[in-house]
Amino acid sequence: MIPTREECIQLLKKHGYYKEHIPITHAVLVEKVALQISEMLISKGVKVDKSVVGAAALLHDIGKANKEHLDHAIKGYEICIEEKLDPRIAIAVKNHDEAGVLHVLESWEEKIVSYSDKICNTKILGLEGRFRDWIERFPEYYEKHKVGLEKSHAKSLLLEKEILNKLELTPDELYKMLRERTEI
Repeated sequence: MIPTREECIQLLKKHGYYKEHIPITHAVLVEKVALQISEMLISKGVKVDKSVVGAAALLHDIGKANKEHLDHAIKGYEICIEEKLDPRIAIAVKNHDEAGVLHVLESWEEKIVSYSDKICNTKILGLEGRFRDWIERFPEYYEKHKVGLEKSHAKSLLLEKEILNKLELTPDELYKMLRERTEI
């Protein structure tokens, strides 16, 4: 099943993500950015299922509500499977984080969701800005996992290059367009 936007919001509420202390703003921005990138890629002839992208982008952090599970992407994947969501959504949720990007992202839907998450927090920071922001907010985690995170960063740069090549844009051009189109 591919849930509607409202059904995604209900799933976020059901699984404890949609609470005041959890920044739903991030999920909404990732959704908006992912849908914009999807439309841009579609205009270049790339086949993208926007309904999968929208749902996966909105649900990508659904596994974060349960703090017992340190790997929120795996927990999110499990929730998507339990809820009988389209497997493409579950896989995009599973592969959106730094560990997921180290694997081969096979579909455009996975690539778009992962990349959109990598360039946004509650604002569009761009890949380098987001990486710096993440290090500043979680310095202990970064020091502990530095090698893996730097490999993930390098793979994210390759992912960005692949997307930008299809769109025939520079990073700054893309970020500017996205900022203009996705004001929350």
